[in-house]
Amino acid sequence: MILATSMHAKEVIPALEEKGLTVFALNPENLDEILESIQTVGKITGKEEEASELVTQLGNRIKAVTDKTEKLEEKPKVFHITWHDPLWSVGSETFIHDLIEKAGGENVFQDITGYKVVDLEEVIARNPEVIIGPTKHGTSEPIKWVKEEEPRLGSTDALKNDSLYTIKGDIVSRPGPRIVDALEWFAYFIHPKIFEAPKAEKSAYSLVGS
Repeated sequence: MILATSMHAKEVIPALEEKGLTVFALNPENLDEILESIQTVGKITGKEEEASELVTQLGNRIKAVTDKTEKLEEKPKVFHITWHDPLWSVGSETFIHDLIEKAGGENVFQDITGYKVVDLEEVIARNPEVIIGPTKHGTSEPIKWVKEEEPRLGSTDALKNDSLYTIKGDIVSRPGPRIVDALEWFAYFIHPKIFEAPKAEKSAYSLVGS
């Protein structure tokens, strides 16, 4: 069996099926659906008990974050930059948008849907207070570009307050169990006075502003 996502539906999945291979596609758009997908994979692989145990553990960790963020009155504006040439961000109906909201932030591009190219001037106008981007994503790092190569973003509160953060691309860009690691880091980035830095290898994550 091969696991795939809906982005492979037009070409890759049919090509694999023509070779007689079994393909199962998943397309979770938020954390709840990611947990459902884990449960589903457990069922179709004969590991339902293990999947249920994992989902329970992950659900408890998510709740530990949302119990602190749900009633917050102040929710900093967050810009998640997925790539810079051209400039890409995330809108609603994405699990990264859900990460931002559950971590107690407000996605500055919540009015768009999916993953889209956005205008730099619009980013500046929306004045994010926190900017987060992945490391090891392509050939360069978006946050390095923000900090060192795009002076026009210097007018944003995120740059003025040095609230720029990088997170390992593997944990924030894939809808698997490690997405809860990403949630815990997002919560720390957005509300460092409320959350402590999660325990992880220092090489995996970095705080550009520190």
